[in-house]
This record gives sequence, C-alpha cells and structure tokens, in this order.
Amino acid sequence: MLVKRYFVEKGLKYAMIQDDLKHQLREAGLVRVEVSQAPLGARVILYAQRPGLVIGQRGNNIQALTAELEKKYKIENPHVLVYGIDNPSLEPQALAFNLAEQLERGMYYRKIANSTLNDVRRAGAKGVEIVIRGRLSIAKSRMVRFTTGVVYKSGMVLGKQTSLGKSSALLKEGLVGVKVRLTKPGPSADAVFLREQQRTRGEQLVTESKRA
Repeated sequence: MLVKRYFVEKGLKYAMIQDDLKHQLREAGLVRVEVSQAPLGARVILYAQRPGLVIGQRGNNIQALTAELEKKYKIENPHVLVYGIDNPSLEPQALAFNLAEQLERGMYYRKIANSTLNDVRRAGAKGVEIVIRGRLSIAKSRMVRFTTGVVYKSGMVLGKQTSLGKSSALLKEGLVGVKVRLTKPGPSADAVFLREQQRTRGEQLVTESKRA
C-alpha cells in the first residue's frame, strides 16, 4: 500500500510540474514536458517552439527554473534539458497555442482554423480536429468544430498515434478554449496488412504441397 501511495504521489507531482511549466513558459511555446527519474537526479526535458526564451540570456532562465524545481517541488538535483521541435504543424499543443495567440490578436476564428487544417495536412498528418468553445462574438457562447482526415478518439491508438493539445485565449467577449486533436503520420497501430497475410498463407500452402 505504501508503494502504491508513493507512485501515486510521484505521478501527481510530475503532473503538477507539467501544468506549472506550461503556464509559465507559454510565451516560449512550450508544447511538451517529460519528467523521469535518473540515477543522479530527476531529468526534466522541455520541448518548445522558441527554446531561446526558455534558456534565457546566459542560461539565467534555466538556472531560475532549476532552483524553483528544487525549492517548490523538493526535487533533488534536477537536470533541465531544452529542445526545439522539428515540425510545429505536427504538435497539437503548439497548434493550440498558435490558434489562441491569433485569436487574441483579433483574427477571425474560421480563417485561422481552416489555415491550420491545411498546414497540418501538408505536414503529413492523417487527420486533425479543432474545437473552439466560448464567446466568439457578442452573442452567447457556442462551440465550433473543424475536422479533416481521420481522428481517433478511442481504442488502442489513442495516446499512441492521436494526441491532444489545449490552450485558451482571453478576448474582450470572454475566455475562449481551444482544443486540437491530431493523428500522426504513418499506419495506425491497428492497421491490417492483407497483402502480407496473403503472401504468408501462400508460402504455407507451397510448403504443405511439397511435404505431400
């Protein structure tokens, strides 16, 4: 029971770290946080659109972040690593951040959503869904959805091939939530390859005929 409680508390701590860092480093476009335990301490890996803002001049931001992790979350000897992202169009969290920023700049939600759909498909994603919810005009709150391609919402591929990004935009009319669900390129985990099965079956028949 004590072991179970330890891992639950550890998981909750790591989840709080991720939420806190995403809020603090929003301007840097932080899209993903990975926290793991290493032999010499905790390893915190940050993936951001603008890694220079995370690092800061002469590494000042990293030093402050490391000190905060030690003091606030009681993490011993944290090692913070920062990486850029290769293709923001395939990162749902980056897409959600970008959509929220454009909404706050006053851009029309349908235009930026359709533009994002096109960028994602050109990047090779199998599908994407954008959901914008809130007071988008003077009228009452509503929800709009934009979808293209295949987007999985359940099953074994959820979390492996389909990932979710969330953000929010503060407009004059009120707070607007943005949710992006993206299906990565490549065959799905439950894909069935009939040609390979037929070839294997044919080889078995030839083997059986030779034995006869």
